[in-house]
Amino acid sequence: MEEKKTIFDFGTRVFCSFGFSMMFMAVFSGLVGDEAKEVSTLFALGTKGVPVYVIWQFLGINILIGGFNFLFFSERIIREMSVFVRTLCMLGSVVVLIGFFAYFFGWFPIDMWQAWLGFFVSFGTCFAISLFIMKWKEKVENRKMEEGLKRVKEKLEDADF
Repeated sequence: MEEKKTIFDFGTRVFCSFGFSMMFMAVFSGLVGDEAKEVSTLFALGTKGVPVYVIWQFLGINILIGGFNFLFFSERIIREMSVFVRTLCMLGSVVVLIGFFAYFFGWFPIDMWQAWLGFFVSFGTCFAISLFIMKWKEKVENRKMEEGLKRVKEKLEDADF
């Protein structure tokens, strides 16, 4: 049975991913900002920081990605699709969305293969980290559930019915 989600769950997910994406941008600005500021609006300030308009763009894209997450992983909307296919659809949608943002907002030259390579490396790294965190969280939650079930079983065994 699917847990009922609220707008607060959506907001938490959006702002969590937004925070991580801004942290990622701050690190990259510090590392390659001055070299990349001529070819990317993301690094217009060089190593001095992330422009405010980029912060708003990242908030917008994180809201849209949160919407994709709701769309692809809600049992109320899509009922007959495996988690693997949902994940592939979500990843494909996010790549297309980022491509649109890259083109529309000048994040990086869309005809420059090095920019796409950098995008896919950073996107793949972030996806791998997210996957690792999700698996770790699931493992911790499963362990807690097993311990709780074990305690309930022990209490039922101790109780004489």
